[in-house]
Amino acid sequence: MSKVLLWPPIMNLKEIEVSNDQSLLEQLKKAGVSVQSDCGGHASCGKCVVKIHTGEDHLSPPEFKELKLLGNVFHLTKERLSCQTHIMGDVTIDISAHATQMNNLESQKIHESSGSSKINSQTNSKTLLKKGEQLKAEAMERSRQEVVEDGDKTMQDPDWFRHWEKKSKDEKEKPMGKRLDGNKRPRMFKTPEDDPKGSDDKTKKE
Repeated sequence: MSKVLLWPPIMNLKEIEVSNDQSLLEQLKKAGVSVQSDCGGHASCGKCVVKIHTGEDHLSPPEFKELKLLGNVFHLTKERLSCQTHIMGDVTIDISAHATQMNNLESQKIHESSGSSKINSQTNSKTLLKKGEQLKAEAMERSRQEVVEDGDKTMQDPDWFRHWEKKSKDEKEKPMGKRLDGNKRPRMFKTPEDDPKGSDDKTKKE
């Protein structure tokens, strides 16, 4: 069994023990280390790249598929496809690119969960507003029906029908109250010039 030192450590995992009968990708996944891979270990996506820090002599030689994707530049980049690499001794690998991707995925999940909770709170507030508006509309409809029912009752009352005409008739039929002048017509006031008799009497007296 060989040891693979991980840099940086993931979830307090600093090293894992591996065998040479399985690829590095398979054994990293068994240990719980998440490495990006879309092709299932068939050397077609090129996403499972790891960088070798130490122990490059303890690796299996790259095959044609790997050279086709990465090129013959290992002496410059120190990068290998973990799905095509078998470990035959102790090595140290750099998985920082996959660690940052894991952190991004975790932060994205947290953001999505917080966004879903915000959406749920917004939907709850909208439903509450809709319920409040619905209750208002129901109360207004109920009050309108009560007003209509009261109006129907008053219209059905026989005393209510054309009550204004009855009121005017009753006012006409009511006897007039007693006047202060005894219900007498006022007499016309006559001046001496208008009454010749009165003027003759005054002359006779003189």
